[in-house]
Amino acid sequence: MGFHENFPLAFGTGDDGYLAALEKAIKHIAEFAPQFLVVSAGMDIYSADPLGKIRVSRSGIAEIGAQIAKFDLPTAIIMEGGYNTEDLGMNVATFLAAFGAG
Repeated sequence: MGFHENFPLAFGTGDDGYLAALEKAIKHIAEFAPQFLVVSAGMDIYSADPLGKIRVSRSGIAEIGAQIAKFDLPTAIIMEGGYNTEDLGMNVATFLAAFGAG
């Protein structure tokens, strides 16, 4: 297994498709057995983001945070992308709350 893997998603992919790809990624990460994680958390995956092409709901964003938290590793979460300014803060807070509860 290499150290790099892409999981291409079709435009319009929603929660189910995104979480299925995340499940595959989590398996790869678990096999690698890292000592820490660096997460690039772009909120442009949100369904109402005007520039994003992925359609993940806020509950999907929470599930992403919860799944990543299950690693129980030291984690740096790097915030990037997200252009729906009315919902951006709530999406970030939702992700972080789910991550922290995990």
